[in-house]
Amino acid sequence: NRIDSSTAGIEFDDKQGNLAGAGYRMSRNDVEYFEGRLSTRLIKPLILSYTSRYSFDRGDFLETVYSAEYRHKCWSINLALHDRPGNQSVTVNFNLAGLTGK
Repeated sequence: NRIDSSTAGIEFDDKQGNLAGAGYRMSRNDVEYFEGRLSTRLIKPLILSYTSRYSFDRGDFLETVYSAEYRHKCWSINLALHDRPGNQSVTVNFNLAGLTGK
């Protein structure tokens, strides 16, 4: 007789590395937020991204993430800044492609 959770979203991808998306998530007695995402490859070989989630029930941002990824032939490195209320962190990821194969 009632909806416990719902998720809806839309995403646009131009197939050249540029992406824009928006989504809504509601879970009864838990969360209700809007999420927006932007990503671009206009400055090759960098991929610059921005993601933010805004909570309707808290009236504040849950998290904002700024990231830059450098991609080379078989490896990439990603630097991301996570900004949460009262907590900021930085992550660095290094990825290697082709280590496992079939």
